Amino acid sequence: MRVATGGAPPSPTLLARMEQLGVRVIHLYGLTETYGPHVYCQLQPEWETLDVEAKARVLSRQGVPYHVATHLRVVDDQMRDVPADASTLGEVVMRGNNVMQGYYRDPEATEQAFAGGWFHSGDIGVVHPDGYIELRDRKKDIIISGGENISTIEVEHTLVKHPAVLECAVVSMPHEKWGEVPKAFVSLRPGETVTEADLIAFTRAHLAHFKCPKAIEFTELPKTSTGKIQKFRLREQEWAGRAERISGGRGRARAYRVRPAAKRLRSAVSASLLLGVIQRPRPARFHPLSRRPRPQPGDRARIPSPRITRARYHEKPVRITKGFEACWVRIRICGWAAGRTSG
Repeated sequence: MRVATGGAPPSPTLLARMEQLGVRVIHLYGLTETYGPHVYCQLQPEWETLDVEAKARVLSRQGVPYHVATHLRVVDDQMRDVPADASTLGEVVMRGNNVMQGYYRDPEATEQAFAGGWFHSGDIGVVHPDGYIELRDRKKDIIISGGENISTIEVEHTLVKHPAVLECAVVSMPHEKWGEVPKAFVSLRPGETVTEADLIAFTRAHLAHFKCPKAIEFTELPKTSTGKIQKFRLREQEWAGRAERISGGRGRARAYRVRPAAKRLRSAVSASLLLGVIQRPRPARFHPLSRRPRPQPGDRARIPSPRITRARYHEKPVRITKGFEACWVRIRICGWAAGRTSG
């Protein structure tokens, strides 16, 4: 059986368990702004000879560009390609016909997203010597503790290796000395029990000690309607009551506003999201769904019956949701009145 997964990087532990059940997982990676998958993990013939755990590690990579998306890079702050050493971090940038034109009525966000002529995904990753990319974290999720970068995905993948852990999420929490440190929210398997100290000791046996969570909370994880964990809710819970979040401790520092969830939705619907249906300024006689002249009321068309005699337009408010957040956009609906004409 073959299944495709996306939305969040699957852990090697999960992929190994699926492989033992006879399920081959195809790893896809993309964004709404790239109109679906831009990268997929193509299985190489030599990987078939690897044991289950080794195969799961290579299959957990995001992979190489999809068939219709040939432009993919991992770059530093100066838009230079990072070395393919599987350790140097950079941001994943993309370009191609499948990438959106821009955010709806938000030129500032569009200009920022396309800095340097490439779409900036906001994901931090590395490039392996074979050319496959692997995500390490979202740019906004990276924890900078005392000047050291900590990948929350790396910590999460370590935690789910524990037999009692079903799923988890790692976010930053305030720390007076280091600025911020990791905290894990863990959901246990039915019938399993484990203590906070046991899990911290487990991570310290697999990770550098500064990367290990300093606190663990056992709880049900908040999710979207599609099952994606809402880490921003957990992060806001930890930083509630602070006007600004300061991170980095004695090393590098960064500060940014902690905004309510309702304001986190970037003015959000891309021009490509609704295939160009979203109303926008166009030439007077342009049809909203194509580049053909727009029919005007009273126009007569000489095409086979039923023939178009007139066109009616009306606007309909549509609610676009993203998790528990939403915004309203207006979509221009074209309704056709059909009938017979002479000639």
